[in-house]
Amino acid sequence: MKLYNFDRLIEKYSSEFRLIKKTGQYVSGEWQETETIGITRGAILPVSSSEVYSSGGTLSTSDRHLYRKKPIVEPTDGQTMDEALKLIEIEKDGKRFKISQDQDYSDFGDVYVYVLKGASNYDNTKRA
Repeated sequence: MKLYNFDRLIEKYSSEFRLIKKTGQYVSGEWQETETIGITRGAILPVSSSEVYSSGGTLSTSDRHLYRKKPIVEPTDGQTMDEALKLIEIEKDGKRFKISQDQDYSDFGDVYVYVLKGASNYDNTKRA
């Protein structure tokens, strides 16, 4: 039995977002990147001003926390979790985020926490 149950809290604040997995291969000596886009759910919340203040400059007000009941990605064969997370971007409300840090609290409760850093601000209306 887990010490804490975050199911209701995560479900209350969860919303859909785009999960973008980047892959690629070399074609004629040039790297060709492709994106696989899926829709998933999680609670994406802003970092608090006290966290920004106490972070020593590693967090900003544009950063977010992502709370999920399950890991955002499972590493493939021979891949570490850090390597798998580097290939992931999150898109919410027209903003893209990269996962800069993951915290696995599954030993204590049913929650995985990720720190999201702004990857880019782009206009998604330009998409096909």
